[in-house]
Amino acid sequence: MLVPLALGDADGLELGDDLAILGYPGIGSSTITLTGGTVSGFLQERGVTYQRAWIKTDAAISGGNSGGTAVDETGKLVAVPTRLGDIDVRRIADTNGDGIIDDSDDALSTGGFINQMRPINLALPLIERALRGAVMPDSGKPSIGALPTPQPTPAGRPSTGPAMGPFTFASEVDARGLPVDPAARFAGGIEQLYAFTDYAGFTNQALCEYEWTIDRDIVAEGAFAWVAGAAGKYSFSLSNGGDALPDGEYGLTVHLAGKRLQQGGVTVYSAAERSTVALSGYLYDADTGRAIQDGYCYVLAPGVTVQAFLNEQRETQVAAVGISGRTGYYSVAPPLARGNTYSVVVYARGYDLIAEDGALPIGASTPAAVELGPIRLSRE
Repeated sequence: MLVPLALGDADGLELGDDLAILGYPGIGSSTITLTGGTVSGFLQERGVTYQRAWIKTDAAISGGNSGGTAVDETGKLVAVPTRLGDIDVRRIADTNGDGIIDDSDDALSTGGFINQMRPINLALPLIERALRGAVMPDSGKPSIGALPTPQPTPAGRPSTGPAMGPFTFASEVDARGLPVDPAARFAGGIEQLYAFTDYAGFTNQALCEYEWTIDRDIVAEGAFAWVAGAAGKYSFSLSNGGDALPDGEYGLTVHLAGKRLQQGGVTVYSAAERSTVALSGYLYDADTGRAIQDGYCYVLAPGVTVQAFLNEQRETQVAAVGISGRTGYYSVAPPLARGNTYSVVVYARGYDLIAEDGALPIGASTPAAVELGPIRLSRE
């Protein structure tokens, strides 16, 4: 008899945690194959509100592994192998025997790779619907109309049991009780959090329970008899007695009659995060439009000019650097401190470099993440 695999929680994963990957890769001779690795990091993705849109791992994932299983140290499903990462290849040897290492030599693998997986948390709403036998999925975009006026369910619509849409979080509401600043991340110092949602199929007097957490620790919980009707719009809120809410990862879970209906999360980020800016972008060939791999974006230390760097090329003159991958994408590290103006040098072998003094003023109003416009390099 097959035993269902227990679901884990990707929010609990930390860098260095062990992972086991199980699947049927094409190179596994049609038998289930186990590989191991660790959590290497996390990525966000535009359009995905969950902060851990991707989990990076150094575990081997081959073609055919996609859609398989990634389990944590307790054997719980925490992610689904999805995307093969770029293999780190460089021209590091004289493969054509001409006595020099240049673009005419073959690129060789240096042995490094990072693969990516989707966290199971992204699938939880679908799993919840399947468990309750819902035929039609809930709306993926919650309505945020007047609150909390219930709206009756039209006659003749089949009921699939109580359902609650995804949360839309905000830190302020207007005079009508509508969200002013819906977002997935809020700067520290806010005094209130609101979570707006749709609901349908509810029964008055059913027990509704809610639980707020910060960094997975319960900070507020309550229960009440539902009286807002069968369907409509509703909001939950959290405050700290007039003081600022602490920084951290916030979560909200709502149950009705003992069944979990919805959970969601939002970040109140720290002063340290507010003091820096993450910078990224893409490098392209100006003539062909193709992505440039192994290009460099050097962000120079405050006060260092382009000419000084080109003359001396010392590591201490560089504040951050990004290296482009196969798609031309780069992300500089470490993040840039606010209150400075940075000069930039962009270079790739075989291309004319682009450099500009004072190209990047990073101030208090600069967003926490900045993606530069495409940088196009011309061949030498």
